[in-house]
Amino acid sequence: PDWRFDRLEKVLMQLTGIETAAPESWGRIAVRMAILGALLCEREDLGSSCVDIAAVSSDLSMAVSALYLRKMGFPVGSIVICCNENNQLWELICHGQLRTDAVGISTELPEADIAIPAELERLIYGCGGKEETERYLDCLRRGISYFAEGQMLSALQAGNYVSVVSSHRIPDILMGVLGTH
Repeated sequence: PDWRFDRLEKVLMQLTGIETAAPESWGRIAVRMAILGALLCEREDLGSSCVDIAAVSSDLSMAVSALYLRKMGFPVGSIVICCNENNQLWELICHGQLRTDAVGISTELPEADIAIPAELERLIYGCGGKEETERYLDCLRRGISYFAEGQMLSALQAGNYVSVVSSHRIPDILMGVLGTH
């Protein structure tokens, strides 16, 4: 009776035993892939168009799920990851660098108040493979900046976007619109 995504995810995780065994695992990503895939298949109006998927930057399991579905041929368009003033992910995808020693600051969007997103290593694995993931994890352990270059940066940028949502931007935009119209 309740078709919300989070409700479907909880029920499927309970049925598979993932919820109690290891909620932060590949199993959770598989569950999200199953639900997203089913929802995409249910869309009759898709035709040849793709669906953009949005995710909050604090937990990239939705973005990783969408990435793997796109690789499998599902009609996944852009993957848009929303972050706030804690924009380390924006720095990574737009400029290819990530400060692994960054500290998240509290904002009005607590869902994105994290410097290093959960499941980032899985996104890096999906874009760059095992060796690139090991290099990222080594940078993370040592507290040094991680740099994505060349093919890795291109793979991160291919169909993946980061949108910075900031409480400070809204008044600035509104004042700009008011001043020009």
